Amino acid sequence: MFKIGILQLTSHLDAAVEGFKAGLEGVEADYIYYNVEGKVPEMAGYAAKLAEAKVHIQTESVSAAEKALSAAYDSLGDL
Repeated sequence: MFKIGILQLTSHLDAAVEGFKAGLEGVEADYIYYNVEGKVPEMAGYAAKLAEAKVHIQTESVSAAEKALSAAYDSLGDL
C-alpha cells in the first residue's frame, strides 16, 4: 500500500485533488491531506509532517507548497 501526501494551498483547488485521486483509482493508497487555506507560512510545518511520514508519493497544487516540501525533505537528509 502506498502513502500519498497532498499539500494544498486552498479549497479552490479541490477539483485538482479529486482528479489526482481519480487517476489513481484502483491503487491501494492511504492519503495524508493538508490544506492550509491560504496560510502560506503554515506550509513548512505541514510539509515537514509529510516528509516525516515518509510518504511514497507527494503532490502539491502550487509552487509555494512544492518549495516547502522540497525544504522539508532536504532537512531530513538521506532517507
